[in-house]
Amino acid sequence: MRNQPNSLIANTNDGIGLGINSKKSTFTVEDHIFRARLAEKALRYEDMLVQMRNVLDLKKKLTADERNLLVVAYKNAVTTRRTAIRHLSVYCKKLDEAKLTQICEQYREEIANELWNLCQELLSNT
Repeated sequence: MRNQPNSLIANTNDGIGLGINSKKSTFTVEDHIFRARLAEKALRYEDMLVQMRNVLDLKKKLTADERNLLVVAYKNAVTTRRTAIRHLSVYCKKLDEAKLTQICEQYREEIANELWNLCQELLSNT
């Protein structure tokens, strides 16, 4: 997609996205909420989570609607990782070669750590 002046999608240093990696944001709370809704419509829950983190940075007390968006973003981020852990656990057990099993388990552990960090982040924001 071309970067157009009035485009809703921001061109970032690391590619195209909803401004995930942008250093400074000039967006308002309402802009971030709208972008979170766009990300939800596009099933891009990681982008949605980033936008809701931006909302939390700008506004400590969320409305019921904003809390709902935050919950949806975290729920989907957590669900994705839980599913990945479950699938990898089954797959790792089927591997015959010890080295491959070790690599698989390490990768599963990385995802488990991401899950732990997400949960801790949510708890610290509530």
